[in-house]
Amino acid sequence: MKLKETMPEFQGATGWLNRKIRKGDLNTLTIVHFWSVSCSLCKELLPRLYSVAKNYEVELVAVHMPRLPEDEELATVKEAVRQFDMREAVFLDHNKHLTNLYNPRFVPAYYIFDKQQQLRHIQIAGSMRLIENKIQYLTREMQ
Repeated sequence: MKLKETMPEFQGATGWLNRKIRKGDLNTLTIVHFWSVSCSLCKELLPRLYSVAKNYEVELVAVHMPRLPEDEELATVKEAVRQFDMREAVFLDHNKHLTNLYNPRFVPAYYIFDKQQQLRHIQIAGSMRLIENKIQYLTREMQ
């Protein structure tokens, strides 16, 4: 995806955990984050991501992108979601439908969309401070 492109629909899931959502359900700043159960950095950054999302009232959608064959085991993904207290909608992308649309080269990958569902920031790993700065900028822009 490129900046200013519109958020794709959430189609092609091999399943959902927590709840299923549609693009139309999102009406505020949204972070779509790609992660994998075999990615230790993904899991390490989750608490900070959750803190930023809570502080700024940002919607989160997780996309589980398997990197290894064992990442596709549903029980393993469910256990990681439980262990890391992931409460957002978790799109299981084991057929790589959204992965092919977004084209993240690595995980964790973060895509920030504004209220109009336009892509405004892409970040691969890195500091949560950069994400927080972008959210602050977009929040000021919306006022």
